[in-house]
Amino acid sequence: PWSEAVKKWFVDGEHLENNHMQGSIVLLGPDMKKTMARLELHNLGFKSFKKGALEANSEKVDRMEVEMYMEGLTFAEYDGDA
Repeated sequence: PWSEAVKKWFVDGEHLENNHMQGSIVLLGPDMKKTMARLELHNLGFKSFKKGALEANSEKVDRMEVEMYMEGLTFAEYDGDA
């Protein structure tokens, strides 16, 4: 999915306001199950995308580095007892 989104953004020119993405970051409590906090990320866009070097006949995981910008953040949920 990342490679497709990057192609649309940088190659196909789909980088206008209606092409921005939304996302969230969920912080888990010590039990790694209960949600402690959720941050909603608004109007995300790509700044850069770098794909790692590929090696022939290698079983290494394909790596990539993505740099994005964010226009807004909402602290959506918090549970200090999580």
